[in-house]
Amino acid sequence: MIRLSVDSFLQGLLAGAIATANPRVYIAYTEWTGDRFQKRETTVALNGVTDVTLLTAPPRGVVFEIDSIVCCNTDTAAVTLHVKYDDTVVDTFLFKVTLAVGETFIWEANDAG
Repeated sequence: MIRLSVDSFLQGLLAGAIATANPRVYIAYTEWTGDRFQKRETTVALNGVTDVTLLTAPPRGVVFEIDSIVCCNTDTAAVTLHVKYDDTVVDTFLFKVTLAVGETFIWEANDAG
């Protein structure tokens, strides 16, 4: 399970330059405020080898629980996606996946063990 709280956020980047198109990342997450929750989602375009914030840090008293992360390689060449957790002190690389043209990567919290 990936949880974000104050001063922690999720970032994505590619291992190398794109050929023609930056892939997009879709994230479904649950926003918890005390014992109340709301389902949310966002989609963000990657920007080559530059860190892109996929999900910002929640405000104080709120926790984001990541439900799923989806990325489809819309580029004309294979890409390697890195997803990392950043707590403003240390970057922790969560996973790296190489996607062929048109291939889709899906991470689901229920399958993460």
